Amino acid sequence: MSVTNNFKRKSFAGQNASAAPSSNGGTQIKRPKR
Repeated sequence: MSVTNNFKRKSFAGQNASAAPSSNGGTQIKRPKR
């Protein structure tokens, strides 16, 4: 679990630091984009 969390955090931080702290925010933005 620790490794997955770290990986996810790194990916999020690299893409959008704002999405890292808010997982829901990233999902919402992805929904309308589709």
